[in-house]
Amino acid sequence: MNWRLLILGVGFSCMLLMRLIETPNFLVLAQTIFQLSLTQKSSIPLSESNLCKLAKINTVRILDGEFWGSGILIQNRGTVYYILTNRHVLKGNKKSYPIQVFDGNNYQTYEANVSKIFSKNSSAENDLDLAILQFNSPLISYQTAEIEQWRQGQKVLAAGFPMTPNPPHKRGNIFCTSLADVSLQLKAPMKQGYQLGYYLEVQNGMSGGPLFNEQGKVVGINGKGRPAIFVNRNLYLYRDGTQVPEPLEVLKSSSWAIPIQTIVNHRDLQFLSLKRDGNNVTSIPLPTTIKTPVVLGSQASNENIQKLAAQITVKIIRPSLSDSIKFSGTGVIIAKKHGGIYYVLTNSNVVFTQDYYEVGTYNQLDTKQYPAKIISNRPDLKLALLQFSSSINYKVPFIRYSYNLNTLTQESSIYIIGATILGKTIQLNITPSKLTKVVNSQNEAKLMYNNSINLSSGIILDESGNLIGIHSSTGDVIPLNDFLKMVPPEVLMSN
Repeated sequence: MNWRLLILGVGFSCMLLMRLIETPNFLVLAQTIFQLSLTQKSSIPLSESNLCKLAKINTVRILDGEFWGSGILIQNRGTVYYILTNRHVLKGNKKSYPIQVFDGNNYQTYEANVSKIFSKNSSAENDLDLAILQFNSPLISYQTAEIEQWRQGQKVLAAGFPMTPNPPHKRGNIFCTSLADVSLQLKAPMKQGYQLGYYLEVQNGMSGGPLFNEQGKVVGINGKGRPAIFVNRNLYLYRDGTQVPEPLEVLKSSSWAIPIQTIVNHRDLQFLSLKRDGNNVTSIPLPTTIKTPVVLGSQASNENIQKLAAQITVKIIRPSLSDSIKFSGTGVIIAKKHGGIYYVLTNSNVVFTQDYYEVGTYNQLDTKQYPAKIISNRPDLKLALLQFSSSINYKVPFIRYSYNLNTLTQESSIYIIGATILGKTIQLNITPSKLTKVVNSQNEAKLMYNNSINLSSGIILDESGNLIGIHSSTGDVIPLNDFLKMVPPEVLMSN
C-alpha cells in the first residue's frame, strides 16, 4: 500500500470538508440532507415504545361522567381540531363532551362539540359506529395523526385509555398493546362498519382509539373487543344480514376495527378532507391561515398576515427598564427543539446590553412571559439570537433559508411587522409597504423600504407571508442570508 498517497488523500479530503463547513450554504445542505433522511425513515417500522409515544400525542380521552372512551386527532382547520371516535363512546347523547389532549408535557382539557354522529338505525351504508367531535385551541397546536390503508402482512398495535383499574393497565393512562398480526380482513364490512380483525385485547375505554401499523400510520379505529359470553354467529353479520362465513373460533378471538378506507370513502365525511392517493390513504391539510409550517400562498390577505404575525412574533421585555412597560423590542420565533426550547431572532439593538430579558407573545389570550437567554449577539450583522423554554406548543414559521432575492424588485409589496406603544399597551403593528431599492450581488444583499412608522425592531414578510428578513431601524431589511452566518447548526437542525 502506498502510505504517502493515502495520507495525502486524507489530508485533501479534510481540507475540502473544512472549506465546505465554512460556507453558509453548507448549513442549508446539511439541513436538506437531515430532512431527507427523516423522509426516508418514514417507511421504517417503529418500535413498540416509539409507537406508544406517538399514540400519546395522537390519542385523546373523551369524558362522560364516570366513564370515558378514546378518540383520534384526525384533522385540523387552523385552530379547530377534529376527533374521530366511536358512536358508542358518546353515551350521554349530549351536544358536547370534555376531552383531554396531551400537549407534550401535560394533558389539557377542552370542551368538544359533537360535529357528526351516525344514527344507529340508519341505512346499511350509514350504519357506522362513528362520531366526530371538534374543539378550538387558539394557543396550543397539536399533531394530527397520519393515516394509511392497511396492507397485507403488516402488524398492528392498538392504543387508548382503558378503564380497567388493575395491572397491566394503570387506570386513566394511555395504554398500548404489543404488535400483533391481523387475523381477518373481511370481504365486506359487518354491521357498524367493522371489517378488520386482529389478535389484540382491546379493553373498555379504548374504543375510539387508533389502530396503528408498524410505521405509525392509523389504519383503523378500535371499537369492538372480544366478546366475553354468549358467543354466537349472530354477533358477526354483514350489513345485509347474512352471516360472516369465517370460523367462529377466529371471529370470537379477534378484536375489530373500522378500516380507515371506509371512513375516507364515506360521502358524509368528505368535510374532513381525507383523500385516497393511489393504493394509499393520506391526510390532506386543509387550506388554513395558521399552520405549521406556515405557508400562506401566492398572495396573502391582510387578515391572514395579521393572524400569522400574532402566531410567530414575540415581544421582548427588559424588566430592569425604569418605565412601566419595560418593552425592548420585537422578535420572531425561528426554530424549536425537543423539550420545548425555542429560538428567537431579533435586531441586535434590542438586547444590546447583557441583562435579564423575558419574551411573550402578542396574543391577548396568552399572558405568559418566559426568561430569555442571549445565545448570540452580532452588532456587525445587526442580529441577535435568544432562547426560551415553554411547555406551550408555539408555532414556528416556514423559513426559506435560501430565499431568492431575485424574485423581489423595486415596488414589490412587503409587510413591516413590529410593535407600537399606546399609553401602557404594547400593540402589534402590521404595515403594508413597498421596497424602494433592491441590491443583490455576490458582495451585497440589500433591501430598502420606507420606514414611515419609525419602528426600532420587527420582521419583514413578503406578500405571500414568507419571512424574508429582520427590520432595521435604518429602513433596510437584514436578510436571512446574514442569519446563517451566526446561527448554531443545531438550531437549523431543530426545525
